[in-house]
Amino acid sequence: MNIAFVIYRYFPFGGQQRNMLAMAQEAISRGHGVRVLCREWQGDRPPGVEVELLTVKGFANHAKMASLAASARERLAAKPADLVVGFVKLPGLQAYYAADPCFAEKAVKRGWWYRLSPRTRTYLAFEESVFGRHAGTHVLEVSVRERPYYQRHYGTPDQRFHTLVPGISPSRRAPEDYRIVRNDTRQALGFTPSQHLLLSLGSG
Repeated sequence: MNIAFVIYRYFPFGGQQRNMLAMAQEAISRGHGVRVLCREWQGDRPPGVEVELLTVKGFANHAKMASLAASARERLAAKPADLVVGFVKLPGLQAYYAADPCFAEKAVKRGWWYRLSPRTRTYLAFEESVFGRHAGTHVLEVSVRERPYYQRHYGTPDQRFHTLVPGISPSRRAPEDYRIVRNDTRQALGFTPSQHLLLSLGSG
C-alpha cells in the first residue's frame, strides 16, 4: 500500500511531527510505501520516507492553509496514494490524526463577526470536510475529550472515531537503575541527594 501523510511542516522536536514519523516508520516496517507532503521539512530525512515539498502561497495563515490544500490535491491527483492521512484538517483525507481541538466549538463562543471572517469560514469548511456526517474520513483521536464537540457540530458517527492508545518509547522510560543514574548525575553536577533542582526544557 502507498500511504501519503500530509502535514503543514516537519521539525524534529514537534510532538505531532514525531508521532507522524513514528507512524510512517511503522508503516515502512510493514512493507508499505510512505510519502510525506509538507510545506517545509527541517532536519534529516529518514530512510524510506519520500518527502515532497509543497508550494504554499499567501500571507494570512488561513490563506496558506488553503494553498497547502490545493497544492496537496494537485500532487495527489498527479500521483495518487492508496491512503491519505492528514495531520491538518483538509478535504480529501481518508484518515485524520486529531490532535487539535474542535474549531467550531471555539467559534460558537465568539461574536457573530468572528464567525463571518474569511479565516473562520476557511477553517470551518476544512473541519467539516473531515468531520461532516457524510465525509467518510476516519478520525484517529488522541483523546475522547473533543469527540462530543465534533459530534455536536457535525454529527460525526461514533464508528468513524478510533482512539489511539498512548505509547511511550522504551528510550524515554525510566531505566531499572534510575536511582544509580540519579545519584551519579547529582554528584557530577555538585548537588546533594536532598537538594531540589529546577529543570527547564525547550525545543529551540
